[in-house]
Amino acid sequence: MYMIAICFGSIGLGLIIGLVFTLSYISLDSNWKKFITFFATTGLSGTGVFFIYDHLEITDITTIFVSLGCLCISCLVFFIVFMILMCKIIKDKDNDNTIRIRDILLGQKAYITKYYEQRCNEIDAKLNIPQLEERERTISQNEQRYNEKREQLEREITQFNKDTSSKLKIKLPEKKNLVVTKEFLDLFPSYVDNFSSFINGIREETKLFLSHHNSTGTKIKLDDFKAFLYLLTIQVFEHLFSKNSRDVRVHFRYYNEDKNGYDKLSAHVGGKEYNRELTFIPYDKANMIIKSFECKRALIKSYNLDYNYESKNNTTWTEYMTFTFYNITRNNKPCLSFGISVKNSTRYRNLFNFLNYCKFESYLQESIERIDESYSIESLIYGDEI
Repeated sequence: MYMIAICFGSIGLGLIIGLVFTLSYISLDSNWKKFITFFATTGLSGTGVFFIYDHLEITDITTIFVSLGCLCISCLVFFIVFMILMCKIIKDKDNDNTIRIRDILLGQKAYITKYYEQRCNEIDAKLNIPQLEERERTISQNEQRYNEKREQLEREITQFNKDTSSKLKIKLPEKKNLVVTKEFLDLFPSYVDNFSSFINGIREETKLFLSHHNSTGTKIKLDDFKAFLYLLTIQVFEHLFSKNSRDVRVHFRYYNEDKNGYDKLSAHVGGKEYNRELTFIPYDKANMIIKSFECKRALIKSYNLDYNYESKNNTTWTEYMTFTFYNITRNNKPCLSFGISVKNSTRYRNLFNFLNYCKFESYLQESIERIDESYSIESLIYGDEI
């Protein structure tokens, strides 16, 4: 029993030495460190063994040699076992030929380092690291250019405000101040004359329409109301724009309850009926109709781009003015809107500014309100099929 205990102790010590040396070897350290580790470990273990023999008063040569044999054999066996296990753990699982066991056993550190560098490059390629880095550089450069342009623009705006601070301006909704140019002032007298004719024209048409239907005592229908809208449209063309111009479109929209948005009620180009459909405008999307309803003013697209509803026709009708008749509602939603769209924004810019400044929409509102007082426009729109 005494001999067996000594042998098991030697085997246990050999296990520890074999594990320590395996870990040192697998770490791919330089050779001289491996040898130093080996001899240091072996020497210390041997010294430890003889210290134990002396402490336990073991003097039997046979016992000593048997225990030393167990120590050496167990150290070698456990080193081989641990090396096999470590090689299986380290060996590449995806490719059997990438890291070879002999490379590990021979300590080919350069080869294995090169392999791991290759694996890193493969991972970078899968993650598109170079592209991401290039994209980051591009974004950084664009951001720098953007900041420079923004600073330049801010300086120009500051300088412009300083230069125009003492000049005459007109205020348009929403919170837009325009400097009055010489061109605008030159056109102003003709605009005033035409605008006066327009006001007189729609008032006269409204009066005649009501007089005719009141005298006959007939109840008007939706078609009659659309005919009245056409009379207002003609006044817009005759007095404010060229009657036969194909560059101007005047239209009215109504709120479509089923679709929860705004569809065409009537539309005319150059004084003639426009048979194509208008772009449907959803109620729950940012748009000029709702914004006009909120501020109770006509709005020009180019000054209120945050509320412009993008459509495929924006490239054709480059500028437009929208007004919502805020007193005609159904379930707190505006029922009726008016719009003027033009193809040449530069040509009509001053006219749009003039009409917006003079609140020309208030005169349209006046005529619509007179009709609504005698005949409910809400009932006209939703009481008959459109």
